[in-house]
Amino acid sequence: MRSLPARLIVWFLAVLSSVAGLYVSDSLTRQHYGATGEKPSFLENVCTAYEGSSCAKVSQSRWGTIPFGASKDEPHVPTSELGMLYFAFMLSWLLLIGWCGHRRVRIHLLFVLTTLVGAGIAAWFEVIMWTRLEAWCPLCLFTHVASGLLLVFALLLWPRRPRVTGDAAATVMLPGSGSTGDASLFGAPPARRPDDAEGSWPHGWTVVNVGVVALLLVGTLHFQILYAQNRKRSAGMEKAYRGLTAQLAYFDNYWEQTYLAWKLTPPVQIPLEDAPALGPADAAHTVVIFSDFQCPGCAKFEEYLRKTVMPMARKARGGVRFYFKHWPISTACNPTSRWDLHPLACEAARAAEAARILGGDEVFWKMHDLLFETQKAWKDKPDFPAMARGLGLDEERFRETMNSPEVGRRIRESIEAGDRLGLELVESKVLTEQQRDMVRVTSTPAVYVDGKRLASPRHARTWRTIFEGPRGGGPPATAPARPALPYGPVEDAALPPPATPHEPPESAPPPQFPVPASAGVESAAEHQGAQP
Repeated sequence: MRSLPARLIVWFLAVLSSVAGLYVSDSLTRQHYGATGEKPSFLENVCTAYEGSSCAKVSQSRWGTIPFGASKDEPHVPTSELGMLYFAFMLSWLLLIGWCGHRRVRIHLLFVLTTLVGAGIAAWFEVIMWTRLEAWCPLCLFTHVASGLLLVFALLLWPRRPRVTGDAAATVMLPGSGSTGDASLFGAPPARRPDDAEGSWPHGWTVVNVGVVALLLVGTLHFQILYAQNRKRSAGMEKAYRGLTAQLAYFDNYWEQTYLAWKLTPPVQIPLEDAPALGPADAAHTVVIFSDFQCPGCAKFEEYLRKTVMPMARKARGGVRFYFKHWPISTACNPTSRWDLHPLACEAARAAEAARILGGDEVFWKMHDLLFETQKAWKDKPDFPAMARGLGLDEERFRETMNSPEVGRRIRESIEAGDRLGLELVESKVLTEQQRDMVRVTSTPAVYVDGKRLASPRHARTWRTIFEGPRGGGPPATAPARPALPYGPVEDAALPPPATPHEPPESAPPPQFPVPASAGVESAAEHQGAQP
């Protein structure tokens, strides 16, 4: 084909075929990696528009990957991605080189041989698709046809010696390229040899550049595919997380669900030998609270405890005994915490323990209530010795006691006790190590009723049902019988009518707990001070 307009038309059709093949191969690769959008695209709809057609089945067959039959866990490349590389090479060649002059037949031969190999591989895959696979792929068929057309276009662009009918026709000159230096657009160019009409384009390095550009193009498309795949996975995980959160929130609104979760939770052994306590020593039920004096959620829970739970505890048959354990979310004294979320929590815990050493449990609970009630005030300007002076303690002795090794030991042992909860359940194969995160202390406030973690302590009906139920077996660990302290002069809260929930069978298997988020930080609602 010697006509310049005809060559331009063939070149344009070849570029169009390369772009179309690259686009379709990119769509097939996206489907292979699962990087498609939420709504099916036009090409995805084409895949299933015909009887027996399915691009997914073809791509998932043993011929959909290189090497053939490779599993997802083995290193492999999607066959469609090799098609992307082929069409990217063809497109780069056509744009950077175009067609060669008759003096560069060998370079154009490389282009023809490449299209010949591509068309042969496409024909082989076409035979495989129609003879060995249950479904056929319309997009694959399109790329195979595009490969065949590129072979035809490459042959039509075969370099030909131009026809020469005269001196003027035998010359292809640019303005100013004459030997006389005449740059005029209208000056008659000097005669030149016909062999120089098309020059020596392309150079050898141009072919190398074609391969480099093709690899860069495919690499860019591959990066975009992986980015879309990660975005889709993230969107799917976020959607699943929102759905799970909404489902948990839905069930959490029902006290029966929180009671059943508590009922199925295996009990843990909590050491309480040196923990401050309220209530009768032989109480039918025990409530252990791991708390943080600087935690806003803990302060809200303490208010709920005084106004709602303790009035029920005073009326409970057999009584209820409350224990307090330290769990400051601060790296200053809690090695299990990864963040220093409450930097003054350790100092506040020291103040409470110093008050207990100097004044016993009664003064401890007064300091306990004072720390929570004035939490917003002392978190900006802490003056714990002044608080102790207000409780009748000697300020200097209080300072010395706060910094004593005994106070540090008590806080450290409380933290270690909360972190070790559930180890006996792992050793006895009741829970796995990951499931233990649901029974050990990982956030504040962590509430344990009769040794079982009460994950959602905000329902009064749950508390009332537990207190009206059978005895919890006493303290979950050996604790000395100390004199009972009153719960405090609080008003009784209005209690909902009693209800007896459906008791699960005692032979029910242990629950399969999900793995929680990072340990050592209270929930977002607690940190924002949400009402329990």
